[in-house]
Amino acid sequence: MVLLVQRLSRSLKPSFKLENHHHHHHHHHGQEVFSASLHAFEDEISKGLLQLSLQSKPSSEILTLPWIRQCLQLLPTTKKAFAKLVADIDYPISSWELASVEGYLADSLRLLELLNSITSCLSHLAQARMAISHALSLMEDSPAAAMERLKAIRSFDFNKNHKHGEENEDNGQERYCSGKDWIIHQALAMIKSVVFSLCGVVAVSLCGDVQACLEIRKAAGEFGNFSLISSDLKVCEEIIKSGSMLREVRDVNEGVGQLIVAIGSGQSSNAEKELQRRVEVLGKLLEGVGEEVDQLFSEVLMGRNDLLNSL
Repeated sequence: MVLLVQRLSRSLKPSFKLENHHHHHHHHHGQEVFSASLHAFEDEISKGLLQLSLQSKPSSEILTLPWIRQCLQLLPTTKKAFAKLVADIDYPISSWELASVEGYLADSLRLLELLNSITSCLSHLAQARMAISHALSLMEDSPAAAMERLKAIRSFDFNKNHKHGEENEDNGQERYCSGKDWIIHQALAMIKSVVFSLCGVVAVSLCGDVQACLEIRKAAGEFGNFSLISSDLKVCEEIIKSGSMLREVRDVNEGVGQLIVAIGSGQSSNAEKELQRRVEVLGKLLEGVGEEVDQLFSEVLMGRNDLLNSL
């Protein structure tokens, strides 16, 4: 992840060369100011990524629900930074060129789809957790019935439930002729890369599905430089290598295994209490992440509506 941030800052530098193309045919007095604002915006996002990387533990311990929440909390940060950039260069959406507006709408729609697939993964985990809770409630009266129902949480088949939209990226930089529009274009490209990669990592971590990893890696790769996020976090590699799931899910699954063994030997009360505790921890954390995702979803939706109303 630290590598990512270094590469991010490297990969951002060339973008300023592009900007000079505009100088000879469309020189803007404010161009220096715009560049400074764009730099500030990029620094803000890099800072957020750096913080996330400093909190990241080795990849085997990284896959936890609190860590997923930290990934999601970076999204409002990027939104704030972007709002500040738009204000700094004094370029409200209502003055944007059509291409930028369309890009913004298309990206926000894809983000809503990604957030939806994250919600599907969360509800899959919540249902599996409920099933284990139900089995535990049967322990007192009928350990045999409980044992029949005690099932480990399986990974979620992401692809059956999620299709990636077709990409039609266009790199026709020439179209962005005004200095301000060019700045917006650069900023949106960066947001898109960071946000989609982060959401991708979150979706993959939640569903623990190897196939999904490969899909997401491919999807993130379509955005140029920033497929780095998923590979730098090594989350995909970790899942592919070990079939690894979230730590809290692994804890519950381990508890299920231990309880089944304990029931067999007639010594189940400790294993039962422990599993109960783990199931509760998982439930609380899932709820927290779920609220975070719902909040993001409604914010993206509100942003879209505001834009559509202003047009």
